Amino acid sequence: MLEPGNVVERYELVRLLGEGGMAKVWLVRHTTLGTEHALKVLQMTGPQLRLRFLEEGRAQSGLRHENIVRVSDVLEVDGLPAMVLDYIDGPDLQHWIVEHRPGPALAEQVFRGILAGVATAHAAQVVHRDLKPANVMMAKGPGGTWVPKVADFGLAKVLASADDRGFSTRQGHPMGTPRYMAPEQIRDASTADHRADLFALGAILFELLAHEPAFDGADLIEIFDAVAKGRRHPLPPDTPPHLAALVDQLLQVDPARRPPDVPTIVALLEAEATPPPRPASAPTALWLGAWSLVVGAGAVAAGGLLLVSFLQLRSDPEAPCAVDARTLGVVRAPTVFSRGAGDVWLLHEDLQVYADVPTADGEQVPVCRLGRGVRLTLQEDPRAVGSGRWVRVDGDAIAAPLADDPELGENRGPCEGEPGVVLGYVRTRGTPLGIGAPRNGGTFSVPAGREVYAALPTGDESPAVVCVLAEGLRFPIIAPPAKVGREWWVPFSLPQPHRP
Repeated sequence: MLEPGNVVERYELVRLLGEGGMAKVWLVRHTTLGTEHALKVLQMTGPQLRLRFLEEGRAQSGLRHENIVRVSDVLEVDGLPAMVLDYIDGPDLQHWIVEHRPGPALAEQVFRGILAGVATAHAAQVVHRDLKPANVMMAKGPGGTWVPKVADFGLAKVLASADDRGFSTRQGHPMGTPRYMAPEQIRDASTADHRADLFALGAILFELLAHEPAFDGADLIEIFDAVAKGRRHPLPPDTPPHLAALVDQLLQVDPARRPPDVPTIVALLEAEATPPPRPASAPTALWLGAWSLVVGAGAVAAGGLLLVSFLQLRSDPEAPCAVDARTLGVVRAPTVFSRGAGDVWLLHEDLQVYADVPTADGEQVPVCRLGRGVRLTLQEDPRAVGSGRWVRVDGDAIAAPLADDPELGENRGPCEGEPGVVLGYVRTRGTPLGIGAPRNGGTFSVPAGREVYAALPTGDESPAVVCVLAEGLRFPIIAPPAKVGREWWVPFSLPQPHRP
């Protein structure tokens, strides 16, 4: 039985990072160098599986690329094969999408990084066969950027070979993850080649753009049927045409109709990615996409993209925003990202409202100011645009501040306390069928500005906010999360500090 403090060869176990049906992942520290790594211990037995796993681990150790989680050592732990990997102190892509809801530009940037990692593996004749958001780790790069790192190369290939039909002998489950498996992989995983990875890349790109999986169903049979027939959800109307076209090509049921390889995908992105045309009167008319602002009866919608004049919006930027039936503008709001459409957001500081998100040259058009204590009812989910997080403000959804509002008290300061003691709950949007849902014993990542609630919601009442996270962090889940509606409420406790 592995426990924190145990030493496995040159590595001391620090804490359990995550656990699945096939493996456990531990944070370990090199006893001599003091460096931190991740130790992945396979929980399945069998001499052939052990041999193949170790062989694949050695092969993966040769994949050196910024966008790949590198294997640095292969061990045996209590008779089970294990890999020592780079420790990525960040969420996987599945949770990152839920937390950040990237816009098209950021989605393409992340996707290009994933492509670079997969291209390196394919060049080394390594086929992943289980590409999915949960197998892409997100690391913090310089300047607050995000660097995707593909993980678990070769593992699915090893396991798929345990049965010629692509099924594991353990409980008879299909190998791979249904929503991201190519149709030919579902039929016969043993014959699937690198083009199955390309299909999975298409499913990942879809999820980056739509913030939900491409394929859905009430059970595995319905999901398999949807994949086999190419029956998927539509992309959002504001998806750039070149990205929508690439998703269509990658998710072709017939592998022969997909792009032949990753370099071809990159070439398609380079050739087709063109910026949207800007109107001639750029200072007063802007191309807004999903953040278009409807002003007056003359605004014309075309496929979800609006071209609108902002002359009417120019007013005193320091004046309070009026309560009326028009769209006022957008506000940069990092702390609102824990909320969604229909939620009420209480402002704890004055916020400037702008006519639009910043343009390429950084220009913003100020409109008015919202004061501390104002309540906003969100008409849609906040979105990430570039490096900022923005929410649209409607004048008819503003409530005046209340005198001596208890929610504006000192209890909303930064989260402080003893590590390992539950302070309250953080919430996040759930995923279909609970796939990838937070679980007791795992870890969960939260961004800066996330609010911590005192209790679970009851009825229509929202619980009080205990504190607000001053910085993003990853914490252990030490009690079972609760599902309320479409959201998961995760018990929050401050993590133990890293030992120097």
